[in-house]
Amino acid sequence: MVPFGDVSPAELSRARWALEVATRRPVVVLPRQPVPREAGAETDQAVDFLDALILAPPPDTFRILGLTSAPLMAEGEPVIGYSRIGERALVYSTHLLPRYATEAVRRGQARRIIVHELGHTYGALHCDQSCVMRDAESGHGLDELPLHYCPEHRAMAEEALKEGPLHPNALVRLGAERMRLGAWTEAIAAYRQALRHSPWDYKARTAMGVALMARGELTAAEEAFITASRSAPRAAQPYYARAVLYAAGVAPHRAPVFLEAAVGRDDDPRRAHRAA
Repeated sequence: MVPFGDVSPAELSRARWALEVATRRPVVVLPRQPVPREAGAETDQAVDFLDALILAPPPDTFRILGLTSAPLMAEGEPVIGYSRIGERALVYSTHLLPRYATEAVRRGQARRIIVHELGHTYGALHCDQSCVMRDAESGHGLDELPLHYCPEHRAMAEEALKEGPLHPNALVRLGAERMRLGAWTEAIAAYRQALRHSPWDYKARTAMGVALMARGELTAAEEAFITASRSAPRAAQPYYARAVLYAAGVAPHRAPVFLEAAVGRDDDPRRAHRAA
């Protein structure tokens, strides 16, 4: 857990308690960091907090929480919490929370925010059931959130809570984080380690191929995409990746064929339409 800027000891204590309850793990408070420079601007500065959190977390990190009293913006809108699907970092701000509340209310708010954002890190989207994953658009709707997951998201959370840092899913998350930071060598190493346990994971293999491509290892990238297609012949992602690889100069004449194959396999009509 990392405090950003001016965070009161009481808020820090509540967040630490809520994170320990939710993750069933001891929580270590790391040194305070400055608020990212972009904080408060009308931008997506919430991602700056997440990027700061994943820059160099301890190697045994299960999840890492940032806490701030600064305004938090995502996609140009003020938010109370933010995380990225399937990654380890989450952040929340006390800026929009009511100024006056009992200790019980404040602890409940901290717990709801953290459990909700943890759900996103476990892979959960927003939910329309009686579930803590319902969308709370502002601090005023926060107290209406249930403090529990629906059955689907509870099962997702329970599976995630079993994972240690060397679990294939944890390694895939690590690879995605390193990719986001442009740390291609570290990303490739994480994906390779995950694939030793789960060689059939075509998404991880495709992502590794993208990292190899970014590092200039084009032959190895192509081999990764081909192997991913063999593992999942109907998957669109390896074909999109090969289309990009070929269009970038490896074999431009082959790119349209693989783009067409990708679009034909894509279950997401909007993505397929954009690609076409």
